[in-house]
Order: sequence, then C-alpha cells, then structure tokens
Amino acid sequence: MQGGENEYLHPLLCCHPFLSSTIYTKLDAITLQLDINQSPFNVGLPVQLEDLSAAQIQSLVDRHRFPWSAAEIEDLLALVGGQPYLVRLALYQRATQPIPWADFLAEAKTEAGIYGNYLRGQHQVLVQHPTLAEAMAGVVHSPEPIRVRSDLAFKLVSMGLVTRVGSEVQPRCQLYRDYWTQI
Repeated sequence: MQGGENEYLHPLLCCHPFLSSTIYTKLDAITLQLDINQSPFNVGLPVQLEDLSAAQIQSLVDRHRFPWSAAEIEDLLALVGGQPYLVRLALYQRATQPIPWADFLAEAKTEAGIYGNYLRGQHQVLVQHPTLAEAMAGVVHSPEPIRVRSDLAFKLVSMGLVTRVGSEVQPRCQLYRDYWTQI
C-alpha cells in the first residue's frame, strides 16, 4: 500500500504481521466478490444516500470555488439526477481536467467520457446476469415506468440503476437511459 491508502487502519494493526495480513486478505476477498446477490457488508442497517438537490450541488460548487453557472448545475442534475458519486466525479474532473461544458456533456454519455469506467463496470455486471440485463433493457427503452419482476427490480435498485415509482421502475437518471440505449 502506498500513500494514504492505509490511513484508515490503526497504526498498531499495520505493525502486527498476523492482523495486517488478515486485514489485507479480507479486503482482497471483498474486492474479488462479484456476486450481486450477497453483500460483504451484510451487518447493520442499510443506508440509502439520497440524490443531491440543486442547492446542495451549488453549495459544493461554492465550497470548491468553481465558476459554475446555475445552468451547468441544472444540466448536471438532468444528466445524473443528483447521484452523489456521479456528481463527485463531475466535480473532480472539472477541477483537475477542465474541459468546455458542452464537451463534458457530449462525452459523458459515452465510454470515452468521465463516467465510462463506471458505466462499463455496471454493464459488466448486467452482462453476467442476462435476466437482469434484459430487465434493464426493457426499463431504458420504455418512455414510462414499467413493472419488472420483484427480484429483478430489487437488484436494479440495489445497483443504483433504477428508482421505484410505486410498483414500477424507471432509469435513475438520463445518463443510464442514454448509455444503455446506445449499447
């Protein structure tokens, strides 16, 4: 491990060979687990992060002293629906590799854009589970929320790809609809 990657570990744990190897082994096992039916964190209460509002994104933009307009924040909200992780990626990219806003928006929906790695990772999970991929295809191709099997809806919601509208689901954001209709 380099740099700040082990800052969360207590210093005494890093010095003890058995404990540190146990920690690394458990972290490796968690990293390698790809089964969406089982969580490595299956203890405690589930926490659902709510999408950020325009005001919350504006607060983040102001704290970082970014020169974003209200229109850019609305564009980002329209694209990613306020998902905290996707908003964070956009803020990070704009801070480290500023590109014109129109270019950012055009590339964001492609595998070459800022969300490419994330979208490919989600797509790979769907490819490994054909019934889940089929359900997601139905969701993104429907202009209205649709009903899918309960177990599939649960998994898609758990992956953060869809939101529930009553007993139906719809894509969580426009980015997902655009990406999955292209592939």
